[in-house]
Amino acid sequence: MTRAAVPVRGRPGRLDTLRGVAAIIVLVHHVSMTVPQIATAYESSGGVRL
Repeated sequence: MTRAAVPVRGRPGRLDTLRGVAAIIVLVHHVSMTVPQIATAYESSGGVRL
């Protein structure tokens, strides 16, 4: 049997929601790096001024 997700005492549920949103953003970013047109922008340093 599995227990239902119960918020940990003292830890706001909104924090878990924010972590979930952040995880989805990271996942989308990593998946987008598999698209060659997007990945090329990270590999190129042509327009970077030092």
